[in-house]
Amino acid sequence: MTSLDNQQKTEYYEYSLKKITPYVIFLCAKRHKLSQKELEVIAIVISGSRFKDIARTDGRSIKTLSAQKRNAYLKIGVSNDVELLHYIYWLSDKAIRVDNVN
Repeated sequence: MTSLDNQQKTEYYEYSLKKITPYVIFLCAKRHKLSQKELEVIAIVISGSRFKDIARTDGRSIKTLSAQKRNAYLKIGVSNDVELLHYIYWLSDKAIRVDNVN
């Protein structure tokens, strides 16, 4: 398996974002009792943004962002970005099915 180049990663994240709405991220945060900062970090990871860029604009250190990410992952029960995306996709599909029933 070859690693993705930057263009492929960008295309993948753009495709991913079309399916993952802010509502789904909110559901995840509510379900797992994430803090506001943990919610923001999860959104950063899902968007494909880099902590370095966010730290520069947001005023939080990379270590702080990493700690918030680790805490969110522990609460959600995932151990890496891929597991997070799988979980968010699952939650998204579940939310879509529930919305279609109502």
